[in-house]
Amino acid sequence: MSNYDYFPRAEMYKASIAELKQRAIRASVERAIELYGYSPHHRFGMSDDDPKNIQLGVEEMTRLKSAYPLMSFFMIETHGGDFVKHEIT
Repeated sequence: MSNYDYFPRAEMYKASIAELKQRAIRASVERAIELYGYSPHHRFGMSDDDPKNIQLGVEEMTRLKSAYPLMSFFMIETHGGDFVKHEIT
């Protein structure tokens, strides 16, 4: 599955990279729910080494956590050789 399945080509060109990343996170979660059904046991995570991307991921996962409060969402920071896992609550 590609980004084209979720975002029309013209829309992709108008959106910022940050906006596309946030849409991709949401699309992944929604696709999982579509394929496997809603379950409080679903867990979603994303890793990145860029602090800006980490912040964008946290923002979108916070919105998703509000929409799906029983599911778990994680952001994994990998910059500077570290590996720090944060749960979105």
